[in-house]
Formats: sequence, structure tokens, C-alpha cells
Amino acid sequence: MSNWLRVNRDSPIRWLNKFGTFSIILKNAGAIPKMIWVTTNEAKTQFLKSGNIRVAMADNQGQSEKIISLGVRAIDDYTVQFTLEHAKASFPALVSTEAYRPLPRHIIEQYGDEWTLPQNIQTNGSYRLAEWDKGNRIVLTKNPDYYEADKVNIRKVEYHIVPENSIGLTMYENEALDIIGGAVYLRLPQTEIPRIQTDPKLYKQMHTGEQACTEWYEFNTQKSPTDNVLVRKAIAAAIDKQLLIEIVIKGSQIPAMSLIHPKSFGAINPNEKVGIQFNPEQAKEWLKEAGYPDGQGFPKLVLLHNTSEAHRKIANGIKTLLKHYLNIEIEVRELNWTRYNATIKPLQPMSQNSPHIFRYSGCVKYSDAINWLGLFHSSAGLNWLSGKNSELFDKTVDKAIFAAAQVKSEELSRRAEQILIEEEVAIIPLYFRNARFLVKPRVKGWYNKAFGGQHIRNWSLEN
Repeated sequence: MSNWLRVNRDSPIRWLNKFGTFSIILKNAGAIPKMIWVTTNEAKTQFLKSGNIRVAMADNQGQSEKIISLGVRAIDDYTVQFTLEHAKASFPALVSTEAYRPLPRHIIEQYGDEWTLPQNIQTNGSYRLAEWDKGNRIVLTKNPDYYEADKVNIRKVEYHIVPENSIGLTMYENEALDIIGGAVYLRLPQTEIPRIQTDPKLYKQMHTGEQACTEWYEFNTQKSPTDNVLVRKAIAAAIDKQLLIEIVIKGSQIPAMSLIHPKSFGAINPNEKVGIQFNPEQAKEWLKEAGYPDGQGFPKLVLLHNTSEAHRKIANGIKTLLKHYLNIEIEVRELNWTRYNATIKPLQPMSQNSPHIFRYSGCVKYSDAINWLGLFHSSAGLNWLSGKNSELFDKTVDKAIFAAAQVKSEELSRRAEQILIEEEVAIIPLYFRNARFLVKPRVKGWYNKAFGGQHIRNWSLEN
């Protein structure tokens, strides 16, 4: 870290503070169970295991283990040394995420949980937090102490927290916003896309870019009839993803045959044709082999999604495809996010209310296959693989995490995904999510980033 990085003119950040970040995170995390994927304090501790940072543990009264030493050492004021359990080619990308960013230890110790309030917070970036009207607006102002403050062109940035994307679009068209859109937060209203695409003004302001996000459906592999892998294969082979994107989603998404985004370490090359391909005739054969020729005698399935216009359309599109190609009935249900999340995490597979199929998605902040595969490790709470395949998947993911060579790690990651999507067919990858944005012409220097956030310091406004 360079010696120009400071929270203000009188307080340069040194690696003592950086190490303090780790100390505080570990103090807050407390005891860590014996598992690779931490489910309770994931935001505070995941970087240790996923980054392969060396950790020494000690018994904590028989309940779990506590950390007694950590492979992070401040060599001097501006140099830190990480000691890893094994080589990890994606570690530099991991270090760019927020868990590794330097924080002002003295401010955190002084104010505790209130250190992020506008009157307390000290930051080292190109902007400072000037105002935080919770639930409504965040205002950032240019940081005069930033090392390249003379190159920061925009004096003030306002983030508006808008409850509905239709309201956001109205604000944009009324010149109240300069940028709207994205893949996670305030997406452009799906119903307005055709109008935007035909509007000569808005069309020129629309941008589409890749996001490190995957959308998929998961099977309840323990509840009949989806406990039969042939049924799962038949359903997967009967879903025309390209048709869903073109007719139902009406978007620029990319059909996904795999879970892991193609630009990630360990991703399967799309040309390898891994996974269950769209093949209606093969789907009918698998369903017949499972004991349901032409869908005869097939029980009604329940497909569950969280409340969303887009998810509702996709679910009903899948319902139509399965009726058309397999002659099976799907009951589509939806729940608000709180109830939905409580229903599937953890899933009670044999419960009367548990679905046979349900939607999920994931976005990652750095490019490593383990980000996605780790979701399905049995210690993560999202593992619905069955029997020996579950054990084999876990072992393969564990080996990929601790493989000394990146080539070996990628090979193991590809093998783990093959188990997940082709042999076990625990999930159906639908598409890799692209994001649409509307950006005013006066904003210069803006560009899409699949991983990480935007660098507003590089933007400018045209008068």
C-alpha cells in the first residue's frame, strides 16, 4: 500500500490499521465452526477460508474452535504479508473485495457500530459520505484529501433509494436521475423495455453489459417425483432457454448451460456442451423411462418463486414449455422474499408445503468458480444433491479449494459442476444475467463492470 493513502491530511493509513481491520472482523466473528463455508458470520469470515489464509485454531470448550493466530502480518507501515495454506491464483482478485480494504481502526474503536454515521466516518477514497438519509438518499462529496483530487471532476454524487423501478424510470425521464439500471438493485422495468427500445431518445441512452450473475432453478431431490434423476433430466431437457429469453424475458441475457460464469477461474468452456441440452425428444424418452410415457400418471409439480414480475413470467413460461413438450402440469406459486427465503433456507424436503422446483440466483464479486460451487457444499445449507453424489461433490469442491496449482483447481471445479448439473441434475442453469442501464449523454467516462463497482472518480459531466 502506498504512503499517500490517508483518511485525512493528518492521518495516513498504515498497515497497523489494515491489520486492525482483520482483528476487528475476527473479534466480531467469534468462534468459527469446523466448516469451509461459514453460514452465520459469512460476511466477516468467508475471506479466511475462501482465500486460503493460514489460520491456527484452538478448542473453545468443546463447542467449536476459535482463532488464535492468523496468516496476516504487517511488515512495516505500508506493507502487509499474507500467508496462504496453498497457492491461489485468484487471491489478488479476492484482495480487491471489501473485506480486505483498510479501515481507520481508531474510529471504529471509538464509535463502535456507529462509526459509519456521516458525522463519524473517515474514508480514504475519492469521495466522502456527506449525508445519509436512511431509506431515501445518500450524498457523497469530493474528498479534498484524496491523492489525485485534482483529477476528480464531479463535485457531488447523489444516490436515490427508489422503492419501485417504475418510479425510478419516471425520475430519469424527468431529469431527476442521470443513471438508472443494473442487475441487482433498481433494474429497468421489464414491461418498459419495448418502449425504451423504440424511443429514439432513450434507445441511444441504453447500455447493456455483462454481470457476474447466474439465474437458475433448483430441484427438491428428495420429494417424489423429482427424487428421480430421470424426471429431473426430462424437465431440464424440455426447457428452451433461448426461447424464454427471446419471447418471455425479452432481454439480452445469455442462455446458461453451466452454473459458473464463463469469465471465471474454473469455468466450463461453453463449447464443451456440458450439462443437459434442450432436446424435447430426449426429454420424452427420459420421462418414459421414469415411468411416465407422454406424461401419463405424472403428479402435479409445485414450482415456487419469490414475488417479481420477471420471475412470474419466467415461471409461467416454464410451465407452458413443460406442458407442451412433456404433457405435465405445473402449479406456480409465489411468496414475498422473506417468506420465500424462510421456505427454502433450509428446505424441508418432505414437508407438504415444500416445492419440487424453485428459483435462485447468485452474483459474485471476484472471478473464482468456488464462489458459485460453494453454495452447494453441504456445509452451506443449499446442498440438495442426493446420496453418493452429494459426498462426491463435497469432496471435489474441497479438493478444488485446496489444490496447490490453479490448473488442478480449475479441473476439479469443472468436475464438481459436471456432477451438479449433468449427473445429479440438482439445478437447471437458465441464463447469465446481463444488465441494462440508462445513462444521460452528459455523463462521460461511465462504463459497465461485470465484477466490482464503478469508479466515479473517472467520470465527468459535460456542460
